[in-house]
Amino acid sequence: MAEQLDGQPLKREGGGLAPVLRRLRGDGVTAQYIKQSKVWATVTPIILPGHDDHKPAKTKKLLETALRQSCIEQPCEFTWSAVPNFPHCLPAYKHDRHGRHIGYFRPNHLEKFTLVHARLTFQTRVPGPITIGAGRHCRLGVCAAVAVGI
Repeated sequence: MAEQLDGQPLKREGGGLAPVLRRLRGDGVTAQYIKQSKVWATVTPIILPGHDDHKPAKTKKLLETALRQSCIEQPCEFTWSAVPNFPHCLPAYKHDRHGRHIGYFRPNHLEKFTLVHARLTFQTRVPGPITIGAGRHCRLGVCAAVAVGI
C-alpha cells in the first residue's frame, strides 16, 4: 500500500496546490526515533504538567502524569535528571549560574513548569515515536531509542 501511495498528491478541499505523499526513507537517525526498543531516553527535555518544587516524590508523580497524558500505558521504570542523555544535547536548565537564559525555548504558557530529561525502561519493546509532556506538540519531550548496555 505504501508503495502505491508514494508520490501521489493529496486532494485539497476547495482546490489549490496540495502536498504530495512521500514514503519515509530509512536512515540511521530516523530509525532511532521510530524503531522498537525497551529503553528510550529524551533528546529534548520533558515539560512536566506542573512544578515539582525540587521534591523528588513530586517529580515522580508529575512524570507519571505526563506519561499517562501522552497515552503511554505500558508499565515502565524511569529515572530523571537535568543532565541530557545524549552528547550535544542541552540540559533542562532555564538559566546558567549567572542568570543568563540557556536551553530550550518554550511557549509562555509553559514557562513556569519543570523540565527534566528522562530515561524510560519498558518490560517489552515499544515502538516509536515517543513524545512526552506538555511540550510534546512543540518539539519537547522527544525520545530516541537507547541501545541496551549504554
